[in-house]
Amino acid sequence: MGYRVRKSEFERRRAATAKELGEWDRAIGAMVAASRKSRRITQQGLADEIGWSRNQVANLEHGRASVRVSHLIVIAKAVGEPPEKLFSRILHFR
Repeated sequence: MGYRVRKSEFERRRAATAKELGEWDRAIGAMVAASRKSRRITQQGLADEIGWSRNQVANLEHGRASVRVSHLIVIAKAVGEPPEKLFSRILHFR
């Protein structure tokens, strides 16, 4: 019986973590989309610049995909924004 309690607690924490990660993915995607649009760059244009497909960019912008910090740095440079400014906007957006 004790095992079940621990397992359900583990599952509850895992679900909470997954929810928080999803919120971060959506916040990051929204900020990437806003930065891209403010510079009048299409999803395809950004994809070409960073070596991704347009679908990968769309999935990122809609929070359906996670992104590495190293990719965010490349994306920030591609849209002409200092990486630290993009990170700051992401942190304040959420």
